Amino acid sequence: MRLQADDSETDPLILAATRWGAPELNDFIFSAHVEPADKLVMATPEQREQLQNYESFRSERSARWSTSRPPRRKKQTFQGVTSDLPPADPTFVQPYAIEYSLGGNQIMLLDMGNGKHEYRVEVAVLAFDEVGKRVAGQELTIAGKVSDAELQKFQSSDYHVHQTIQMPEHAAMLRLALRDVRTGHVGSLQIPVSAISSP
Repeated sequence: MRLQADDSETDPLILAATRWGAPELNDFIFSAHVEPADKLVMATPEQREQLQNYESFRSERSARWSTSRPPRRKKQTFQGVTSDLPPADPTFVQPYAIEYSLGGNQIMLLDMGNGKHEYRVEVAVLAFDEVGKRVAGQELTIAGKVSDAELQKFQSSDYHVHQTIQMPEHAAMLRLALRDVRTGHVGSLQIPVSAISSP
C-alpha cells in the first residue's frame, strides 16, 4: 500500500464539519486519539506570523491596542494595510499528535484497472478558543493505492491516519473531521483540550 499527502484545496463539506458549534457527523465513523507530542514551547517568528491569520489573534490584538494606544489624528498605512496594531505578543504553542482510526471497509476504492485500487481521504482539524474564535487549523488530503493482494486485508482492517498540529496555549476546543472524497461521507468529533492528558 502506498500513501501520499497533499495540501490541495479542501472541500467545503469537511470545512463545514469543523465549524464551532456544528453537530457531530457520523456518515464516516472514526475514533481519534490526541496527545501532546512535546513540551510547550515559544512559537517561532514564522509560526507567530501564521497564527495572525486566525481571528482570535486579530481580535486580541485589536482589543489590547484600542484600550492602550494614544489618540491619533490620522491612521497610518503601509501598502494598503493599517499599521495601528502592535506587534504580536510572544506566543507559546503545544504540538499535538492525532491518530485517527476507521474501518477500511468504509473507504471507497477506485479500481484503476492495473491491479491497483486508489482512495482519497480528507482530514481537517480546527482549534478554537473558549469563545469560539479560531486559533489554529490544518487540512490535508491522503491519497493511497492498494494492490489486489492487499485488498481483502485493507477492507477487513482498521485504517490509520497520523497528523500533528501546533496549537497555541489558549486553545480550548478541537473539531476533527474526516471525509471520503469519492463518496462524500463525512464524520466529525469535538474534543475539549482540557480532556487531553498533559505531557
